[in-house]
Amino acid sequence: MARTSVEAVDAVDWSRFDTGKPKHHPIDEVPRALRRLVRKGPTATEEDCYPLYDCLLGPKGALPSAAIAALPFLAALASDPANGARLALVEFLDALSS
Repeated sequence: MARTSVEAVDAVDWSRFDTGKPKHHPIDEVPRALRRLVRKGPTATEEDCYPLYDCLLGPKGALPSAAIAALPFLAALASDPANGARLALVEFLDALSS
C-alpha cells in the first residue's frame, strides 16, 4: 500500500505550480491541506478535502499543474484504508480524471 508523509509533502517545491484559481486559492493551500489529511489520518473528513477541491479543479475541467503534482499524494491517501477521508479522496480522484 502506498503511504505518504508530511516530510514527503514538504519535499515538493510547491511554488513551481499553479492552482486552478490562483487569485483566490494560492498554492500554499495545497500542501497545507495534504499535511492536514496526513496528520489527521483516521479522523480526516471530507471537509478536510475542500481546500483541495478549490485549488485542484480548474476552470472548464482543466487540470492546473498543482493537480498533477498532488496526484501521488492523493492516490496514496485514497489507498490508505485508515484514512477517514478515503471515500472523498477516491471520488475526488474520479472527478480529476473526468
